[in-house]
Amino acid sequence: MRGRECSTHLEGGEEAQLRRIAELQAENDAVGQQLQKQLEAAEKELKQVQELFSQAADNCLNLKKPD
Repeated sequence: MRGRECSTHLEGGEEAQLRRIAELQAENDAVGQQLQKQLEAAEKELKQVQELFSQAADNCLNLKKPD
């Protein structure tokens, strides 16, 4: 009888662990999606900064008088 109680308790513990694993996987997926959005926003911002820098550099070159 004692062995059976132990086995049932163990199975319940395994179920709890599997539920916790599923919760952590869902949380990990949500964090991953958020990081992906932040990465995409950062890449877009970098592209904009690069374009502005290029324009500023072109403007500086255009201000130089020819020799």
